[in-house]
Amino acid sequence: MRATWARYEAALAALSDPATMRQLLEEADIEMDGEKPVEIGLQIPVVQPPWRQEWGISAAEN
Repeated sequence: MRATWARYEAALAALSDPATMRQLLEEADIEMDGEKPVEIGLQIPVVQPPWRQEWGISAAEN
């Protein structure tokens, strides 16, 4: 339990460091300063899993 708590403390200490947080956000390509334009109306395609692609429309969706 002490080892687990030590890992939690290390993670929280790293996440409380502003430089570490900025680096993590940059690596994840997340912009917090608003320099990138916002994409409005971007359509995200919904891809069904292979086991569901052959399903038809249910009676509730008709």
